[in-house]
Amino acid sequence: MAIHATSICLDESCSERRLELIQTITSVMDPVRETGRRDWSLTGIFDRQLNKACPLAKESKVVVDVANAGEGYDPRPQPYVNGTMMSYDLSQAPLDIGMTWHHERAFEYPLEPKRPVIYAQRYFTGYGQERGGLKITMYNRHKTESVPVIYYDSIPWYLKLYMHTFKVNVIGKDDHDVVKQMYYQPAIDRGRPSTFECELLLPPDSIVTMSLDFDKVFLKYTEHRPDANRGFDIGSAVLSTWDSEQNLMRIYTDTLLVVLPTPDFSMPYNVITLTCTVIALFFGSVFNLLIRNFTLV
Repeated sequence: MAIHATSICLDESCSERRLELIQTITSVMDPVRETGRRDWSLTGIFDRQLNKACPLAKESKVVVDVANAGEGYDPRPQPYVNGTMMSYDLSQAPLDIGMTWHHERAFEYPLEPKRPVIYAQRYFTGYGQERGGLKITMYNRHKTESVPVIYYDSIPWYLKLYMHTFKVNVIGKDDHDVVKQMYYQPAIDRGRPSTFECELLLPPDSIVTMSLDFDKVFLKYTEHRPDANRGFDIGSAVLSTWDSEQNLMRIYTDTLLVVLPTPDFSMPYNVITLTCTVIALFFGSVFNLLIRNFTLV
């Protein structure tokens, strides 16, 4: 889930502006894994249909991209088709949008998946529970053109980034001037995450790697989750670029899992048992001395 804020000029001189807010939700569903077929519907995926349009919006539409849907599919209900886009007007709600491939018994994935022209990978480096590193590798598979991209990452406050360790390495080209602009907002403990944004120009047929080091913060024992030894999830980074028709594309990296210094949660139990044992021995000895009568025989 993300919220994008954009300042839009209302006239040519840009004397008046308005703020446009766009809320996006990204979710990946795989009906083939459960049924072996590509058939899908809103009721089958989300267990509900669209009952009404947004009361605050001027228009509410659902757009389905069928560029990679192949042939032989049957959409329901019948949509308005514009090229490879099918749109539904929510004023006709309730709607249970879906697609069915009647002549397809089972869907077979292609043997050689196609990689996009621009894609990225992000992973942790180093070892131990005190320090580590973050490395981002971006690939430009275009043979002749340089591609501008914007890398955006939000790192939780319990990972202290060191920007003086920031390095850029270009594999395949001698041009190392790939970083055009960079913005960094440091984190506030228990207040806000670190924000790192970088504008780059990826050379053609190259691999660009960015890396920086960080320290792991010692959390309070009350700030750990019940499954503390599993680690903490780090959200995806976003790589924004534009295609040949100047359409904005967003590429999301994989989520990461970081293991922070974890205390021994059995120590409070050990302290309680040891303290209770000492108190019991002391109380038993004192109580025995107070109530026992000593006589000479």
